[in-house]
Amino acid sequence: MKIFHITLISIVIIMARLPLNAMPEDISDYIATASVGERGFPSGTQEQISALASYIADNTDEVMGQFAEIAPDARRQNLLIAVSEFMTPESYLQFLNELLDKFQAGDVLMNAGVIERALDAGTKKMGFLAFNFQHQAVVDLCQKAKDALPPTSRMQLTLDNILSGDQKTQIGATLFMESLPQPEVLPVEGRH
Repeated sequence: MKIFHITLISIVIIMARLPLNAMPEDISDYIATASVGERGFPSGTQEQISALASYIADNTDEVMGQFAEIAPDARRQNLLIAVSEFMTPESYLQFLNELLDKFQAGDVLMNAGVIERALDAGTKKMGFLAFNFQHQAVVDLCQKAKDALPPTSRMQLTLDNILSGDQKTQIGATLFMESLPQPEVLPVEGRH
């Protein structure tokens, strides 16, 4: 009976992991070969980037559940993080929250540097957290990150500046000087 339970549990675990096998071949091939350039943009075509961003957004629970298998090294982890910046604001926040959950639980093969990279968006979502510092989901995310990261993390001061609104002014000036667009701004309750 005990062997039956162990076998049944093993089958359930294997079946829970089946969505990874269902990952479209073009997406798994892209993850296997793509990289992130020095300016933070993922390599590949816009179609490949969009397909992976959509796949992650539509399958966040499965991707996070199998993060170590999908992105077992820094290159692939950084790729998923860079591609996440091409998601909708809501999907992006969900991705960051689940990434932090995995980091806090010790379930992901990553270090604080990977989390710092995820929070310090450098391409499509540059300034997103700063420009949305009054949105409760961003406040909660930043506080969760402050609690998860070591006190010596370079992101602690940045997160404090995001929460105070100071980072919005700083990043706004950078975006203006580099002729870059401002990030999406989420509606804040009570404001129209």
